[in-house]
Amino acid sequence: MHPTQPAIASQPEIVTFFKAKRDSEIRIPQWHQLETWDINILIVYIRSNLSPTSGLDLRSLQLKVMLLMCINTMWRPRSDIGRIQFRDVNLKFKQESSSKGISNIEGVILHIRHPKESQVKTTQVSVVKDAEICLVSA
Repeated sequence: MHPTQPAIASQPEIVTFFKAKRDSEIRIPQWHQLETWDINILIVYIRSNLSPTSGLDLRSLQLKVMLLMCINTMWRPRSDIGRIQFRDVNLKFKQESSSKGISNIEGVILHIRHPKESQVKTTQVSVVKDAEICLVSA
């Protein structure tokens, strides 16, 4: 309002008020906002270009695992998936078996220590019957 003073919208108290207001509102997305991409397109791509898993080179196997992690966790590829560390991937083995072979894996627990929007994220994924689209098997 005064030529020598900053705009009212840039005052720290005003900025803090509107930020608190924005953060307190829960916005439930509309149906059209939920349909951002079709998982079937990725499944078809994985089956046609990244299968069978046993014949993939390291780069293709990494791509396949990342795509399956994104599908299974719905984490952000650039900020969440990119922050996973080796120590944050814990394989779960069947309890009745003492050997830790690939056939005895029943799931995986994934952690992200520093996700973009929360404290810690943890996801548990189990084995899927179709091994070509199973994150745990890949």
